[in-house]
Amino acid sequence: MKKVLLLGNVNSSHIQKWAIGIASLGYRTAIFSLSAPYSDWYSELNISLLNNDLFLKNDIYFKGDFSKLEYLKFNKYLKTAIESFSPDIIHAHYATSYGILGALSGKHPFILSFWGTDVFDFPKRSFIHRLFIKFIIKKADHLLSASEVMKKEIHKYTEKSIEVVPLGIDTDTYFNFKKRDNDTFTIGIIKSLETYYGIENLIRAFEIIVKQYPNKKFRLLIVGDGSKREDYKNLVKQLKIEILVEFPGKVNQDVVPTFHNRIDLFVCPSLIESFGVSVLEASACEVPVIVSNVGGLPEVVRHNETGLILPINDAENLAKAISFFIDNPVKLSEFGKNGRRFVEEKFNWKNNLQQIDSIYKRFYTSSKKVL
Repeated sequence: MKKVLLLGNVNSSHIQKWAIGIASLGYRTAIFSLSAPYSDWYSELNISLLNNDLFLKNDIYFKGDFSKLEYLKFNKYLKTAIESFSPDIIHAHYATSYGILGALSGKHPFILSFWGTDVFDFPKRSFIHRLFIKFIIKKADHLLSASEVMKKEIHKYTEKSIEVVPLGIDTDTYFNFKKRDNDTFTIGIIKSLETYYGIENLIRAFEIIVKQYPNKKFRLLIVGDGSKREDYKNLVKQLKIEILVEFPGKVNQDVVPTFHNRIDLFVCPSLIESFGVSVLEASACEVPVIVSNVGGLPEVVRHNETGLILPINDAENLAKAISFFIDNPVKLSEFGKNGRRFVEEKFNWKNNLQQIDSIYKRFYTSSKKVL
């Protein structure tokens, strides 16, 4: 049985999805994480966590321009884990954190997945940062991107081949399984509560909608947590719409489909976005979407078919787009069904897993390669 060692945060829903997916393909799978697991979800799936107690007492998130050097001290522990597990492939997720460890490990084949800010933000900070990202890329045998727009960004720092592997959707988990409240029109977003996701614009657009349709019942569902949570709650109070807005907080990944099924219209007005997994989750649940024309979002929406793509940072324009669906319930249903078909055709996780399997098979035969 071929072995794959993932380098990434064991608590990340994306890492969990990768680990479960590749384990289902028949690979013996292990994770090297610098953060303590919140649960032992991996043990029931025969996925190993290669850390000792020293790591598991710490939940590590390095911040600041020079903090990336902190990863250097953990290189010896990764090498010990590699010796004990003896993987055929190591696959690091997020270039400027676990990618650093992968680059320093000396183990090949070394596959590197970019996630977004590691290429859209980090290299732009200084000349040193650009040299750093180029060093990490140079050490990788293969580069993966979640979107075409991210692929173009990575190519600014390398001429190496880059393969696009979307983080697709498990359509057996995400589907339309509940009837929505016909009495209340629910607008929703499931995201971290941070400035760059444009949630303030969504709140202001929602206020416009509430005033525009005084005889209709509305609900705004803002699912997630983050540094702007209290600011958004205060804004909702200032606008006197707090009775219509719910903040459930961060929810476990296994209940996310239930929240999508409470939503009639999913809105993602991000100012920065590398891909848009939550948008695809909504589409898989037959929920029409509205997104901003930024980053990878246009790749996950077919304009005027599965949703609407708008200019960024414009609450009034966003309110008009929401009105379109309120006034056209037939379009609401039509766009939702189109979205489901779109995900099944282009972003089905089962198909993405076959792509991953093909990549791994291409590289594990060269496990002794040294660059």
